[in-house]
Amino acid sequence: MEKNIYQNDIHIFIAYLIEKAISLNASDIHIDPKDTQVYIRMRIAGNLHESGYFDSDLLDLCIGKIKVSSNLRSDIHDKTQDGRFYFMSEKTNERVDIRVSIAPTFYGENCVMRLLRPDNDRYKNFLELGMTDSQVRIYKESLKKTSGLIIVAGPTGSGKTSTLYTTLKYLSQDKYNKNIVTIEDPVESAIKGVRQIQVNNDKDFGFKEALRGILRQDPDIIMIGEIRDKETALAAIQTALTGHLVLTTIHAPNAASIIPRLIDMGIESYLLSSSVSLILSQRLIRVFDYDIGLYGHRKGIFEIVPVDNEIKDMIHKKKTPYEIEQYLTETGHTLLRDACLDMYSRHVTTEEEINRITLDLKL
Repeated sequence: MEKNIYQNDIHIFIAYLIEKAISLNASDIHIDPKDTQVYIRMRIAGNLHESGYFDSDLLDLCIGKIKVSSNLRSDIHDKTQDGRFYFMSEKTNERVDIRVSIAPTFYGENCVMRLLRPDNDRYKNFLELGMTDSQVRIYKESLKKTSGLIIVAGPTGSGKTSTLYTTLKYLSQDKYNKNIVTIEDPVESAIKGVRQIQVNNDKDFGFKEALRGILRQDPDIIMIGEIRDKETALAAIQTALTGHLVLTTIHAPNAASIIPRLIDMGIESYLLSSSVSLILSQRLIRVFDYDIGLYGHRKGIFEIVPVDNEIKDMIHKKKTPYEIEQYLTETGHTLLRDACLDMYSRHVTTEEEINRITLDLKL
């Protein structure tokens, strides 16, 4: 990459990076400073790929331009900052929302730009996400309920947001006539017919404060972006117990670990057994094209478990993840490892990819 190109017009350089990311269908652009070079990496189908570099003396100019575009403080260099801006692609004629995160590092400020592309519709239907016919049937039955807590689990980058947004689009159809409100950090994409609220912890407007306010606005369905602590978990449970359908996410390796994870947070088991109506865990698996020998798009794999009376009893008795999973296996539920093995047996992906996905499942 020519140094003088960026000195002449840093705006052109940033636009070039975003256009390149769009053409590669990348979800994120990383601007990562090292000793003498700043490396560009792009996340494609879940993995980071090197995509060039430039000299370190141009880093401040680049980050400064991104800060201005994102309405961030240009004079702050020792704290994290989050913002967003939008980009109109000249090549695809689409508007791309860019979510920006900037953080100080030893070699300078690091920047990650997440591309949110409404025209690249990730939120179509449950089958396209990767659910099986039987899983879609079970999931839709749970969405008919007027109260209860539905919890979606998985690590970062496992597709939880896509599942929740697809769910919200499904529930926001006119035939359901529901008042749907979300509390997110941040709002990733606008959904027609849904009121979306973004928290602002810097101004003491977190999940708890936002939830308290929207409960006075007669909601039917509430989506709480993520359970991160006991306070948020209790608020979600109490809302579900008072006649609302609540959707949320949590970081847990599989469905059987969701409830023990909440108990470890300090939530009483009787509250969980009374409120949780369905638990879902998922991953994104790379599909391998055997004709060209490369990984292509990603597909979701799921385990979806409606909370029946037996599971409620196990929750109340604080059974371990192993005991819960053993029950799920005996009753014929499709676990994540089963979904992985099915993908491999049908030559959808490779053994290498299966091993990568199942590392945290202790298989």
